[in-house]
Amino acid sequence: MKTFKAYMITEGSSKMSANRGDVAEAILGAAVAAKFALRPTTDISVKDVELMLSKIVSSTAVSTKVYDYVKTEKNADIQDNIKFKVGIPKPAMDFILDKKRWNEVKDLFDSAVKYVNNDRRLILQAKLFSQNQKENEIFINSDGTGDQTGTKADIKLSFDGIKSKNQISLKVKGGDQFAQVAGIPFSKQEKLWKDGLGLSVSSLKTKYEKILKDFDPTIVFTSRTDKILTAQKDIVKLAANAVYKEAATQLNRKFKGSDANTIKKLIEFIKSGAAGSEYEEIELVKLEKGDFKKVRFDSKFMKAVNEMDLEATMRNTGDPLIYINDKKSNLPLIQIRFKVEAASRKTKNGKTYYVYPRNYVEAPSNSILYKIY
Repeated sequence: MKTFKAYMITEGSSKMSANRGDVAEAILGAAVAAKFALRPTTDISVKDVELMLSKIVSSTAVSTKVYDYVKTEKNADIQDNIKFKVGIPKPAMDFILDKKRWNEVKDLFDSAVKYVNNDRRLILQAKLFSQNQKENEIFINSDGTGDQTGTKADIKLSFDGIKSKNQISLKVKGGDQFAQVAGIPFSKQEKLWKDGLGLSVSSLKTKYEKILKDFDPTIVFTSRTDKILTAQKDIVKLAANAVYKEAATQLNRKFKGSDANTIKKLIEFIKSGAAGSEYEEIELVKLEKGDFKKVRFDSKFMKAVNEMDLEATMRNTGDPLIYINDKKSNLPLIQIRFKVEAASRKTKNGKTYYVYPRNYVEAPSNSILYKIY
C-alpha cells in the first residue's frame, strides 16, 4: 500500500534564534503538500495546512491513504506516495512543534494558503497527479538545512524522482535581499560592478586603497560600541562610497543611452542573483500580510525590464545605497546597499568583533518585479 510520509530533521547544534523565513519554509511546504494530498483538488484551507504540520508534530513518520480522485474498477487500488520533508534550524522547528504558537504567524498561514490556491502551475500539477490513474511519488522538500549547493530553491518539488520545473525560492516581509558580495578587498567591488553589471570601476582601485590606508584589519575589538571600531567602519564606508558614486554615474549614462548590453547584464544580474542557474525553474515567492507576491525569470520578466525607463539614484546620507528605479511607474526595480558590520567571532578569551562589509542586492516589497505577474 502506498503511504503518505512526513520526515522531520533538525539542526541540533544551531543556537540561532528562530526567524520567520525559516518558519515560513515549513508552513508553505505543508501547504504545497496539502494541495497534492487533498482530493479532489479543491482549494485548501488553513486547517488543511495545520493538519499537515500536525503530522510532523505527532510523529516523524505518519501514513495515510491517497487514492487517485477518479476511481474505476480498473484503478480502484491506485494510490500516490506523497512525501513531505522539513529541514529547518532547530529554533524554527521548535516553534513549529509548539502548536500554541502558530497563531503568532497566522499571516504566514494565510499567505501560504492564498499562494497555493492561486498558483496556476501548482493547481495544474495537483490535478494531473490526482487524476492520471497512475501510481506516482510526489516529493515536497522544505529542506533549508540540507545540501544547498547549486540551488536557491527553498521548497523543492520532484515527481517520480524527476525534478519539477516548478521550484520555489521563498521570502517573507523584511526579506528583501536576494544576493550579496562580501569583503573588503577591491576585487569584491569589481565582482559586484564589473562582473555583475559590466561597469568600468577598475580606475577607482588606487583611490579606494588610498582611503583604506587608514584602516587596520588586524585590530580586534571587545565591544561593538568601541569608538575606534566605529571610526574603522567609517573608513571602509568612505572607500565604498567613491565606488558607488561612480557606479551610479555610469549606470545613468548607459540607461540614458538605452545601452542594450547594460540592460542585458542587469537582467542576468537579477536572474542569477535571485535564482542562480535554475532561473528557468524557480519562482520567487514573497509571503506578507496574509497575501503573496511572485516573479518568474522568463520571457515576460525580460520583456518587462527591457520596456522600463530606468534611472539610478544614490542616497545622499548614511551607508552607500543605489536605487535603480523605473521612471514610468515611479517604482523601484532593485537596490544595491553597502553595510559595514561589526561581525563577531568566539575566541578563548571571549567574543571579539571585527569590521566586515557586505554589498546587499535587494528587491524591496514595492519592487516593480512583483508587479510583472
